[in-house]
Amino acid sequence: MTLLAVGAGGIAGAVLRYSIAYLLDTHEVIAPLKTLLVNVIGSFLLGYLQGLASVHKLPRWLVLGFGTGLIGSFTTFSTLSLELVQYALIDELLRALIYLLSSFWLGLLFVYAGYQAGKFKKV
Repeated sequence: MTLLAVGAGGIAGAVLRYSIAYLLDTHEVIAPLKTLLVNVIGSFLLGYLQGLASVHKLPRWLVLGFGTGLIGSFTTFSTLSLELVQYALIDELLRALIYLLSSFWLGLLFVYAGYQAGKFKKV
């Protein structure tokens, strides 16, 4: 069951990632902003999922299907790494540093915010 959930989530996340990139391409959004956007959204969603899982007894297959499968395939560390190297190769080191730091700090901020939102429980 877990393998099927991760696989189905992975397919859905990859299609969702491609759809967002395609949609943003039509609006001429530059590549690093697309990557930053999906990584920040994914950070929030993963934090939210973990927050929910800390409060509610969610089945392992469900958490892995959404976390590892859907969110894991939706976000993209390898594209972030490639874009950083591409900036470095054209001597845009300040831009690479700003992109790296904003990706890191926004990712942490949004995971934390998602976690807090997910574990929030109405009394």
